[in-house]
Amino acid sequence: MTSKDYVLIADTIKGAIIYEQFFNKNKEKEEGIKALAITLASTLESDNPRFDRHRFLVACGVYDSTMADVLATAGKEVK
Repeated sequence: MTSKDYVLIADTIKGAIIYEQFFNKNKEKEEGIKALAITLASTLESDNPRFDRHRFLVACGVYDSTMADVLATAGKEVK
């Protein structure tokens, strides 16, 4: 896969999260989509050693970039 593919996937996931947050207001579905993104990130990471898990999850909207930057610097996994 190329970085263009990762961007397309992340944009799609982010759109689904935003849709659930603002239109359906369904917290369970929103959390399910986030869990899917985290699982997908693990799969993509195992497939490509250059894959940036934190960057992908920020792009998906699973957590904000400030949290990711702090935790990445501390060497901790974001859940």
